[in-house]
Amino acid sequence: MFATTILKLPELPPDPKDERVYDLNPLRQQGFEFVYDLLAQLGTAVPLHLYHVTQVELVASVITDASKPPKRVTIRITHPNPCSLKYDDLDLSLRDMLHASGIKPKAPAEPTDTTDVAQEAG
Repeated sequence: MFATTILKLPELPPDPKDERVYDLNPLRQQGFEFVYDLLAQLGTAVPLHLYHVTQVELVASVITDASKPPKRVTIRITHPNPCSLKYDDLDLSLRDMLHASGIKPKAPAEPTDTTDVAQEAG
């Protein structure tokens, strides 16, 4: 009803799907100390090489006005590609910061089919 009455369309167009994915595994590197310390503790009991980071919550303190305390912005990123940041000026700056640190959505990796290679070699 909305499509025909308001938009004057026979039906709603398909929802465009963003196929890019966030690679959150760089957060496991020592440079990201807020995760590294926790991972070091967990690594004593859990074989971390068997796991991938699939969800991250960060809090950025941003100075938007020198006369006010920093604004705290919570950023939630979940695999494959949801990110809680909007597209206003501040959030676009934070997206740029994530991008510069290597946390950015990328085209999904092509699946490798090792079955054919194994059969050709055998």
